[in-house]
Amino acid sequence: MKCNCSGIVTGLLLGLGIAGAAFSIGQGEKQPEPKGDDRAAVASDPKAMQAWMDSMKLGKHHDGMKKYVGEWVTSTKIMMPGAPEMPPTAGSAKFEMMMDGRYLLQTYKGNMMGQPMEGMGIMGYDNNRKLFVNSWVDNFMTGIMPMKGNLSEDGKTLTMIGEMDEPMTGEMGKAVRSRTIWIDDNTFKFTMDEILYGEPFTVVEVTYTRKK
Repeated sequence: MKCNCSGIVTGLLLGLGIAGAAFSIGQGEKQPEPKGDDRAAVASDPKAMQAWMDSMKLGKHHDGMKKYVGEWVTSTKIMMPGAPEMPPTAGSAKFEMMMDGRYLLQTYKGNMMGQPMEGMGIMGYDNNRKLFVNSWVDNFMTGIMPMKGNLSEDGKTLTMIGEMDEPMTGEMGKAVRSRTIWIDDNTFKFTMDEILYGEPFTVVEVTYTRKK
C-alpha cells in the first residue's frame, strides 16, 4: 500500500477534532457580478436583510461546541504502515468559545518526533453552508489547513474532509479525513486518515481526556 503520509505527520496534527463529509476541493462556478441597481434593490429588500440577519444567528450546533470548553491532557500516537509502533506522546490542549459563542478556539502544546509542537485551531458552524468549518495552523508548517464536515446522526462523531500540502512528495491540496469521536463527556478521540490510497487508514490518533 502506498503511504505518502509525511505531511500528515508533520503538518497537521489536529485540525481538531475537531473534526463530515462532502467537501469539494475544486473551484466553484463563477457567479455573475451584481450591478449597482441590483445591489441597491437587495439592500432595501426586507427579506434579503432578514436572510442576512438569520445567517448570523446562533443555533444548536454552536451551542453543541461548548462541550469542548476546558483544559485537556492529550495522548498522541503516530502510526506509519510498515514501521514499528511508536510510543504515545503527551500534550495539553485548551478550548474556549469566542465571538459570543460563534467559534471554538483550540490551543495545543506537545511534541512530535522529538520536537516541540504548538498549534491553534478555530472551528465554527457555517449557517449558510450547513457545515462545520475548521482551520488549523502549527509551527510545523507555514500554511493554513482547512476542513469542512458534519456530525453523524447520533451527534457523537464529527467527520471532516480537508486538504493539505505534502512538501516531501510534492502533493499539493491533497484530500485527508479527520474524525472526532466522543467516548463520554470527558473523553474524545481525534484521528487523521489517509483516504487516497486504497482503504483509508489512520496515521494520527489523539485521545483527549478532560483535566479534573
